[in-house]
Amino acid sequence: MSEQEPLLSATRERFSDLMPKLTAEAGRPVPDLDSIERALRDGSHARGAMGLKAVLKDLDRQLPPPACETCGKAMARHRHKGRMIVTRLGPVTFERVYCYCRACNPWSLSTGPCAGA
Repeated sequence: MSEQEPLLSATRERFSDLMPKLTAEAGRPVPDLDSIERALRDGSHARGAMGLKAVLKDLDRQLPPPACETCGKAMARHRHKGRMIVTRLGPVTFERVYCYCRACNPWSLSTGPCAGA
């Protein structure tokens, strides 16, 4: 096995959905390497955006609810609202949490990792 086999195997696994297109392009008499590179980059960005979305969702579950600005008690999570931001990896949609205070009843957006987004 050559040194490149593990890398090639990992690339095939990671980009299995793109492999038919990449193989067809590489098999042309004069392959368009720019097209191959663009497809790999776009695939990497899409997978990175999916990973970022998963991290944001996990962070939201782990963070405690915010404290009420009026009375200081922990607010209750009420509902989620989708929000889309554009990152270097591409567009990422995540859920923002709406909270309310059971004691004095004001509403607030979560202070999660993307509260300002």
